[in-house]
Amino acid sequence: MKSTFLLFGFIIFVQCSPVIQSNNLVAKQGYLIFGIKYGECIQNCAQIYQLQGESLYKEDKVNYIANPFQQNFVFNSTPWSAHHYSIAKTLWDSFPNALFNSDIKTFGAPDSHDQGGILIERQMDNRIQRWYIDPDEAQLPEFLRTYVTKVKSVLTQMKQ
Repeated sequence: MKSTFLLFGFIIFVQCSPVIQSNNLVAKQGYLIFGIKYGECIQNCAQIYQLQGESLYKEDKVNYIANPFQQNFVFNSTPWSAHHYSIAKTLWDSFPNALFNSDIKTFGAPDSHDQGGILIERQMDNRIQRWYIDPDEAQLPEFLRTYVTKVKSVLTQMKQ
């Protein structure tokens, strides 16, 4: 009888214990910073976000970025909505591995004729890389065109 009671207690304990599982690769593998910046402008010169863990953060302090490879970002400590997070997470899910494995850090001629430049920074497995990309898909290698289109779409949706 005592062993039956212990077995019953063990079964209840196991079924009531929380199981913590995370299939979220963003939480396991780092962060993604994405955005666009415009040179030679007076205000609203940059729109930068960070996807980290299960949250999305906006950079509200930066107004002008002179050199995208030397800029340090300070993100708001309050995350954006779950709705905005789900939109931005599509960029993590579709990130082109060819970009992460590329030695090239600047693609096309970003902001050379006032079209702006897309900033991407990704930290994965303790490796941080940053790219500066022309938003004109015609200037980009094939593997990057679809992703840049998606980045621009996400940035438009972030304004809503």
